[in-house]
Amino acid sequence: QADAQMHARSICAPRKCLYAPRARECNGRACMRLTVGGRISQADIGHLSAKELIMMDSKVYTIGGLNMRISVLETTRPGAALAKRAALQDAMRQTAQEQGLDEVLLFVVDVLDESATFVSSSTRSAEMVGRAWGSAVGRSGTAKLPGVLSRKKQIVPALEAAADVAAERAEPAGSRRVQPAQMPRAAV
Repeated sequence: QADAQMHARSICAPRKCLYAPRARECNGRACMRLTVGGRISQADIGHLSAKELIMMDSKVYTIGGLNMRISVLETTRPGAALAKRAALQDAMRQTAQEQGLDEVLLFVVDVLDESATFVSSSTRSAEMVGRAWGSAVGRSGTAKLPGVLSRKKQIVPALEAAADVAAERAEPAGSRRVQPAQMPRAAV
């Protein structure tokens, strides 16, 4: 799925907006609201199963030695997805087991509020996200992440950085392996 926010901002300029022609001054957020508002029917996810929701926009990564599926659900109505939290968590655990993954992470992105809600299905995934964003995952197994919209530009880099920091802390001092430099061969 295209990032609705970035798409709206890329086609909008002051006094010229393809999706909000009546708006004399079109800032990115106001235009985005009008653009996404025209797509409310696409936000209806009630007919989709929890497994379909987590597999809709999902990619597998290896981060910190763990194989994980990172799923992103972009919507203008995050409440509809979050109301299925328990079913989503069960589907995430089942998918991890079926696919031989260490974790399945789900981020419900609210394109209007410009934030994501992380839905945890395990203690390990909650700890990973907690380290990456410095926020605790609540008892409900969710964490609100303001400003997080993109898996490629924000979610994966934050998880990788947190995994790198955790790995550095876990290594005893002086145990880091240094790769020997390649020496050029002398001409014979």
